[in-house]
Amino acid sequence: MDILVLHDDDFGAALAARLPATLPGRVAAARLDDWPDPDALDQLIAGARHVVFAWSRPVPRLETAVDRAVLRHRATLLPVVAEAMSVRVGPRLTPDTPATVDCYYRRRAQRAGAHARLGTVHEYFDDHPAGEPAGHLAATVAIAAAAAAGFLTAGQPGEARLALIHPHTGLSTSSVLLGVHGNARSRAPFPPGQRTFARLRGIVRDAMGVSA
Repeated sequence: MDILVLHDDDFGAALAARLPATLPGRVAAARLDDWPDPDALDQLIAGARHVVFAWSRPVPRLETAVDRAVLRHRATLLPVVAEAMSVRVGPRLTPDTPATVDCYYRRRAQRAGAHARLGTVHEYFDDHPAGEPAGHLAATVAIAAAAAAGFLTAGQPGEARLALIHPHTGLSTSSVLLGVHGNARSRAPFPPGQRTFARLRGIVRDAMGVSA
């Protein structure tokens, strides 16, 4: 098995149905329960070179659990997740990429700033990984599938590339995720300049004995 799509019932299922047309003969799919049994998840992933996590909403805890299982099997993970009015394709995480799904969510929270309520939103989605809001445009699925196919067939870069696609405008932005210091894939400490500000702030607060 080359590519395994782990998906939910809505956007993820539509993407899983679309990808085989884009990558014929290479794709298998499996619907995930809200919280799959770890042993069953390992059995699903065993033998796959690439795992696509296709979901209708950001679910950090579930996505991180899949990331850890994929890493155990030395496979490559590509999340394709609908996020509000955009679709995130990536970060593409190979066994040698110095970043994880957790790095993405921590960087995103860092960029959002102190006044954002992303934590509350993600906590709700983690507790309710299926259900409302639901629905998607067929064009969104087609664009996301094409972008995912491009990522899956693009060699083995060491950097964690991702794209944010805005289907209503046709715009797409791409970037490279910098891993957070000390994550599960990093083999060496990150330079201080690449560590998250939140982590550095926590270190300073701990040293000064100041509560958060």
